[in-house]
Order: sequence, then C-alpha cells, then structure tokens
Amino acid sequence: MPWLYKIAANHCYDELRRRGRQDNAFSERELEALADAAPTPQDAVIVRESKRNVRRAMGELSDRARIAIVLRYYADLSYEEIAEILGISKSLVGVLLLRARHSMRKVLDR
Repeated sequence: MPWLYKIAANHCYDELRRRGRQDNAFSERELEALADAAPTPQDAVIVRESKRNVRRAMGELSDRARIAIVLRYYADLSYEEIAEILGISKSLVGVLLLRARHSMRKVLDR
C-alpha cells in the first residue's frame, strides 16, 4: 500500500508545482466536504476557524514537510512508510515532522 501513497504524493507535488505556491489553499467546496453532519452554529464557527488556521499554518511549510504531516496525521502512516514514500531515512522523517510541528505551532500561536 505505500506505493499508492507514493503515487499520491508525487501527484500532490505535481499539482502544487502546477498551481504555484500562491494558490495552494483548499477551495471552500473541499472544506465543506470535511464538515460535520450537523454541528451547532458555535461549533461550525470554531471548526471553520480551526481549519482556516491549520491551512494557513500548513501553507507555510515546505512541500515535503506538508506531505509528511498529511501522511502521518491524516493517513496515519508509520515513520517507516513515510520514509519509503518520500525517499528519505526514518530519522529524517522524525526531524521533518518535529520541525513542521514547531513551525505550525509558531503560526498558530500568533
């Protein structure tokens, strides 16, 4: 199954290059697909703001760091699987994720 993630990661790299760095935010339609079925109005605002903040923080990461974050926390892959997909060592995956989390934390703390 890691080969499928490798294909998806390469597709994401290609798409990011095609769009350019300025236009890599998710569309509102893509965000609506992630929304809960029936949140309260307050929950909806909190979720929308949280997603916007996470998108903003992820937008400041390098492409490789962003893909590593997605593979680890959204696809729930192991460091070994991420290393294979990205073509880097397992220890570099740990460093990449650590730096990405610190970078995101700084953006989210602002």
